Amino acid sequence: MSGASNLNVSPSVAVRSFRFLAAALLSGVCIVSAINTTQAKQQTSIFDPSGSFGTYPSSINFKGVIAGDYQDSQGIYHGFLRAADGDITAFDPSGSTETEVTYINGPGDVAGSFRDGDNVFHGFVRASNGVIAAFDPEGSAGTYAIAVNHAGIVVGYYLDGKSRVHAYVRTADGTVTGFDPKGSTGTYVSGINYEGVIAGYYQDKNFVLHGFVRTTDGTITAFDPTGSKNTYVSGINRDGTVTGYYQGNPFQHGFMRAPDGTITSFDPPGSESTGPSGINRSGEIVGHYYNKITGDHAFLRRRNGSTVVFDPAGSSATFATAINAKGAVTGYYKDDMYHGFLRSDPMKQRN
Repeated sequence: MSGASNLNVSPSVAVRSFRFLAAALLSGVCIVSAINTTQAKQQTSIFDPSGSFGTYPSSINFKGVIAGDYQDSQGIYHGFLRAADGDITAFDPSGSTETEVTYINGPGDVAGSFRDGDNVFHGFVRASNGVIAAFDPEGSAGTYAIAVNHAGIVVGYYLDGKSRVHAYVRTADGTVTGFDPKGSTGTYVSGINYEGVIAGYYQDKNFVLHGFVRTTDGTITAFDPTGSKNTYVSGINRDGTVTGYYQGNPFQHGFMRAPDGTITSFDPPGSESTGPSGINRSGEIVGHYYNKITGDHAFLRRRNGSTVVFDPAGSSATFATAINAKGAVTGYYKDDMYHGFLRSDPMKQRN
């Protein structure tokens, strides 16, 4: 996700690009976990594409390849890939006036969206060989591609001619199927896992947001953490564990939903607004939290519930966006501008 704001902003229920997904002011039952700030074994690398005036990594695969977008001196966004050796490749779909990158899968396929000269967004998939295919569901007035799994199945959402938001699934052969949970007046997809299970959230007629999971047979299950006023889903891992955040009173809290439906709430100590953004196959969760005195900080929640809080040197605000199977974390931080970072554990990288 590119661009940054602290989390005490109510989420817009209108269609918006992935970059500008706002966070909600949320609260509920708070489970405070232990905190560990030891970083002796961690290595942090800072990077920016050439000509960047703002770098926003959004995803990292198990090979350590990072995908994201960056802003040039004219304020225009372009996609980029950072290889495990640090080499950075910039790209834009043909006809793009702005490119947003949201996800990279294991084989190296990238999902994202681009704006054309008529100010309309289209979804795209960039194959590992660099070939880019643009697409739109039938009747779309704006398409946003959010994730792609190992089988090349793309998920996202689109705006119809009446400004209503619907979710879609696009198979590797290009077939697109739209869907909405029962009672939805706006559906947003957040991710798809290895098995093809989709996670997201939707708005009901009372403008309340609820989380959902959709299995491969099309069955949709809605859910909300206890005490939630609005539920936002941000990711799903291979075994179907979902993470996100929810609005309570008065704060925003993170949550983890197990495949059996059990929901655990959590917050880093001192958090007044917690925003998980990614989860790996081991159930480790990353994101950022906000405190009105100390600002925005990145966090990593371990499987045992302990929390690691971190910031690159010189950071005034840090946002972790994704974590891979080896525990490598990517995201961005602010000093005079936004820079990308990679935080890795050398011990895990060798395993």
